[in-house]
Amino acid sequence: MKGTKYLSDAIHMNDIYSGMLNIVTAPVGCGKTYWALNVLSKTVSRPYKMVYLIDTVNGKEQLLKHPNTQFYNRDWCETVLNGEVWFGEAYNANRIVMTYAKFGVLAQKYSDFGKSFEVILCDEIHNLPRFSSFISHNPHDTPYHKIAKQRLEEIVTNTNVKVIGLSATPIRAVCEMKCKSRFVKVDDNVRQFETDKRFTYTNLEMLLPSLGLAERGLVYIGHVRQMKEFEEKAKKRGIKAISIWSVNNQDHPMTEEQRRVRDYILTNAALPPEYDMFIVNASSETSINIFGDLDYIVIHNQEEETQIQVRGRYRDDLDSLYVLNYDCVPYVPAEFMGVKLFTEDKKRLCEALSLRQDDGKKKAWPSTKEALIEDGYTITEGRQNCKRFAIITR
Repeated sequence: MKGTKYLSDAIHMNDIYSGMLNIVTAPVGCGKTYWALNVLSKTVSRPYKMVYLIDTVNGKEQLLKHPNTQFYNRDWCETVLNGEVWFGEAYNANRIVMTYAKFGVLAQKYSDFGKSFEVILCDEIHNLPRFSSFISHNPHDTPYHKIAKQRLEEIVTNTNVKVIGLSATPIRAVCEMKCKSRFVKVDDNVRQFETDKRFTYTNLEMLLPSLGLAERGLVYIGHVRQMKEFEEKAKKRGIKAISIWSVNNQDHPMTEEQRRVRDYILTNAALPPEYDMFIVNASSETSINIFGDLDYIVIHNQEEETQIQVRGRYRDDLDSLYVLNYDCVPYVPAEFMGVKLFTEDKKRLCEALSLRQDDGKKKAWPSTKEALIEDGYTITEGRQNCKRFAIITR
């Protein structure tokens, strides 16, 4: 852990204005949830005058585990729309939490929804324009994230509501939200968790032997099919692995055991002890918190935004972080070193290293050979029985 101040002490509250999107860069470990629920919430005249927006269902469910938070309901909505308390201060003790998608649903239904708040907190704000750009294959789907984005832009531009965007990676929001924005000053010595060792790799399967059987880790993979494949390979190595994805995935419904593990993580903010490897995707990329002992995190994605967000799920200093980088040259496995590599052997090596060209295609032997030489390997070539071979040494 570096830094000494929590966000509550490091943020300059006087820098938060209406008429613009107030961006707060909140690094991992700074205490943003405490600040939002216990400090920012006290700046409104009545609790129903503030709403906490979150990007994912997982994040929403874990946030609702906090005291003084509550899910959206119809009575609360009527209170907001009418601008008065009808229920004897029934909601004075609770902070309403909802997803951006639910905000979009209400914005579509009510033309003025959102405009009577005093504060709207947008957690993981970078995901709002990201999700808004997704194109559904179902023409009947309503683009609720896009509707939410447009309503928030309108609120920033035309009302006195203070709209605050929280993110450890806010650049996408600054560039893609169509409204004025500014960064709220946060002191440099704000607390944040550290990572001891950072490694790069190009081939997920080749990385697997590097993950100790006695270690516990989190693995991020974007696609469910690849998650399942990697889980099976991990199990064959003797690793107790399980995959968790969205409860709303109709093409790949989770088993009861997967749902149990998911509920355990969201309820306890920790990983259940009976497993050693937890494979997740974008449904757990942001918002959720994980405490306890964790030895490594693997992030099978090259985007810096995703890498920062996934690392942020673990709420402590981390020993080892493995990130995908097709531009790096990983070590050559021992089985390919110092032996004659013929055509089929070279193909297997290229597949194992998975070096990529600019267009994303895997490099063939000539380009792989060039990359290895640039990285310090020595390659000796020759012929045997009219067949060309190469020998790699270090």
